[in-house]
Amino acid sequence: MEKPYWTIDELADLFGYANKQSLHNAISLGRFPCPTYKIGKHRVADKAVVESFFISKRDEGLAELGEISP
Repeated sequence: MEKPYWTIDELADLFGYANKQSLHNAISLGRFPCPTYKIGKHRVADKAVVESFFISKRDEGLAELGEISP
């Protein structure tokens, strides 16, 4: 079974953070745009939630171009 979540390392790469500590800081300060949770001692984000975030950003961008209405 494929894991249903992204790890901190994967999220840092996906969102363009320089390293995982920068991502941890953003999460702690409430600046990371997707909710995260802990599995054991690891912090993760649900893949479906992250995908929804990017879909909503794509829709916002298209709406700004007049392609679709939000």
